Amino acid sequence: MALGVILLQLFVVHTTSAQCAFSNLNAQYCVDQPAFSLTGGTNYFGPGVSGSTFNPASAGVGTHTLITTDGNASGYFVSTSGTFAPLSGSGTALALGNDDEVTGVPIGFTFNFFGLNYSQVRVGDNGIVGFSSSVATSSNLLLPDPTAPNNIIAASWDDMIPDGSSTIEYFTTGSAPFRKFIVNYTNLKFSGNADRITVQVQLHETTNIVELHSTGITAGVDEKTQGIQNGSGSIAYFAPGRNFTNFTATNDFVQFRPQCLDIRTVTINALPQDKTVTPVLPTTVCSGQTVTLTVVSSQSGINYEILDQSGTVVSGIVVGTGGDLNITSSALSTSVTSLRIRATNASTTCSRLLDGADAVVVNAIPSFTSTLTPAA
Repeated sequence: MALGVILLQLFVVHTTSAQCAFSNLNAQYCVDQPAFSLTGGTNYFGPGVSGSTFNPASAGVGTHTLITTDGNASGYFVSTSGTFAPLSGSGTALALGNDDEVTGVPIGFTFNFFGLNYSQVRVGDNGIVGFSSSVATSSNLLLPDPTAPNNIIAASWDDMIPDGSSTIEYFTTGSAPFRKFIVNYTNLKFSGNADRITVQVQLHETTNIVELHSTGITAGVDEKTQGIQNGSGSIAYFAPGRNFTNFTATNDFVQFRPQCLDIRTVTINALPQDKTVTPVLPTTVCSGQTVTLTVVSSQSGINYEILDQSGTVVSGIVVGTGGDLNITSSALSTSVTSLRIRATNASTTCSRLLDGADAVVVNAIPSFTSTLTPAA
């Protein structure tokens, strides 16, 4: 190993640092909650995001992915705990011979790799995708190594032979700003051996994540290399046991995730359904009496309660059944002038006031003074 070379052969637990993580983003919001400014990160992306502002209503009801990143993939975390999920698509086939490469392959978006931006890659027949120097070589190395090729993604680097049963293709899929560039090595044969590999390289827009989805990597003849290496050959990342070793893999996932990246799942919850409320019965009562409101076709499982004009609760909670629901107030005072019904989803805490405020007149009970006069 050359002097000054950094060997990174560890599973790294995902952590985040200053300006690389959301600091005020909750896991759930109600759809009517006001927009607010996101903090803790640098650049923000996702449904409902505009600049640094997140608006739950714009995101819409459902589960969404929000991202913050500084856009600079200068260092990586390595993970093998994700889901094996190669993407399908209509690709452009590359006619590659033995120890061959195609240059200038368009990514379709700007991708940051070890801190530098690229819009094109080189694709070699020996399981290497690169960003600068030639990737045609079949002589795989123990990474990191300053010997060319550098600035590479080694999907399964070894001496491979494209034949009539194998394909190498690329395509870009998805919509900005979350497109994915794909390189497929399908049924690629080892030199001097009948074993074959099928592996997909994925480059993710905005997050600058690199993923390797290996359907099958067989033993082959000798050592293989799977990992990523920077432009000087001084830093490399890989999963343990896959750096110039004769490993195998089936339905396998490896991810190289930039260190300044935070990906969160946010759920936007719907409000309870708006329902028709029939008028107060009766509309005029005496102080200390009650009134009844009816929710027409109540929503099952939703909590309903009566509020007065100041927002004070003046009834118990009645749970919706799907049918008409009567709610009776507590004894009312003369300060009450109108009543409304609030509907609340107990599991999400999202609530709404049902349309219509019903006026009610609460009359004071007349005072009565009695004077007793003794009999003559």
